[in-house]
Amino acid sequence: MSDNICWVVDLEATNEDASAWAQKGLQWLVQQGLAESIPDSGGALSGADLYRPGPKAAAWSKYIADDLQLCGVEVTVERTVFHTGSNSDQIRCPHCGANHELDAVPWSEAVERWHSDEADDTLACPTCAHSASIVDWTFLEFDWAFGNLGFGFNNWMIDARLATELGNVLGHRTKVVYEHI
Repeated sequence: MSDNICWVVDLEATNEDASAWAQKGLQWLVQQGLAESIPDSGGALSGADLYRPGPKAAAWSKYIADDLQLCGVEVTVERTVFHTGSNSDQIRCPHCGANHELDAVPWSEAVERWHSDEADDTLACPTCAHSASIVDWTFLEFDWAFGNLGFGFNNWMIDARLATELGNVLGHRTKVVYEHI
């Protein structure tokens, strides 16, 4: 069995305030009728609690699995590299826009430094020589996101406006990552 998760990642929540932002986001989802207010323990393959789809979930969705026992919102509140489950082949520099093969740049070391919350999580571009945080680079084909808060819509393909509105409610930039487990 596998899950498809559409993650809406808060790019600005800090470790210290991620829990408060998670509550605000969940409260909005419940108020809008997108999620139930009480989680179902162990519903996700990850073992996380799932907030089942609410009565208005379909209006904000492209697709929800027919078996609602497989669907729900999972909330992750910890420093996380949100990825697709597949590696991209290239990464794009945020300064000059040059694309680089992943095996040509030390990207995994920058990811590890970010995940460990080290001060220097930068990656230098071989083309323009500028350095930028790994957070600012774009993984091509299967983009990744780095954050302390993520709302994962399990087996539930949300409409883009839901991700936009959730970002507006949080007052933060968000990024959508599609994961297959």
